[in-house]
Amino acid sequence: PHWQHLQKAGESSEQEDGTGVLQIEDRVDPSVIAQLMNKGHDVQLLAPWGHGSATQLLEVLADGIYAFGSDPRSEGHAAGI
Repeated sequence: PHWQHLQKAGESSEQEDGTGVLQIEDRVDPSVIAQLMNKGHDVQLLAPWGHGSATQLLEVLADGIYAFGSDPRSEGHAAGI
């Protein structure tokens, strides 16, 4: 699931001051969302796949092996080399 912290509604910021809105997809376990709210976060729930971003990842492990990952909401996919 994706999440994003916004300093102001609709505005992401490089600097975090602990205020603002935490947007999080509602696929996250409800107990986690409740814990975040109980800790004072202003949580805005998004649809299950409602966050607009997608992630493509590549990590080179200590033994030289490549680990890949791809968000299913994007056109890319993980593939071996």
